[in-house]
Amino acid sequence: MGYQVEDIDLQEAYGRAADYQYALLYMISERIILCNAGSLPEINWKECQEARFFSEDRELHIFEGEEGMQAVEVFDTDEEDIVVKEYELDNRFRTAGKTVLVKEYLDYDSDGQVFVALTRLKGIR
Repeated sequence: MGYQVEDIDLQEAYGRAADYQYALLYMISERIILCNAGSLPEINWKECQEARFFSEDRELHIFEGEEGMQAVEVFDTDEEDIVVKEYELDNRFRTAGKTVLVKEYLDYDSDGQVFVALTRLKGIR
């Protein structure tokens, strides 16, 4: 498999956010922020419903789970069985770039049929 997922402490995740190149945040105020992580304003974590911090080889995902806010970090382990897709960004996000890159990690079921096991953000062009 081409990835590893690690559960991490929420406070530690908040501290690691600055280690990533890009940020996508969904806020309660219905404001969605997509930008270079270096230009991100201070985050009001109480208003954040979901956050994805991402770079070429990893993603930090902060989200509402069954037990409240949780965080996982996804790392690439190899380049086997992956598909990278590129999607055009809406005009309101054009200050960040024209397209977003999404990496899909493929796996196979017991019948040998392929399925997408995990999807993560990879970059912006």
